[in-house]
Amino acid sequence: MAICRCEKHGVNSPKYVCSVFPVSHPSSGLICGRKACTERGVVYLKQSEKNDYDNGVDIFKPESATAKFKVQLGKSVPYSVKKISRHS
Repeated sequence: MAICRCEKHGVNSPKYVCSVFPVSHPSSGLICGRKACTERGVVYLKQSEKNDYDNGVDIFKPESATAKFKVQLGKSVPYSVKKISRHS
């Protein structure tokens, strides 16, 4: 399942292989999913989701059924998936 994180927090899992901009980035309403963070986020995808993205799928859902993320096709984030320590 896709997740939303800001550039500072990134992801701490090898499951996520790429990050993509949400629609209307940087003015989108997607906010980092880390507790107490209010920074704008990007969407991190697992390999199967990246395969879908490469085939034109632009809507991904997080683990919770409360929302979905629509991303910009062909606009992957210019920085790589950032692995962070659990203490960030």
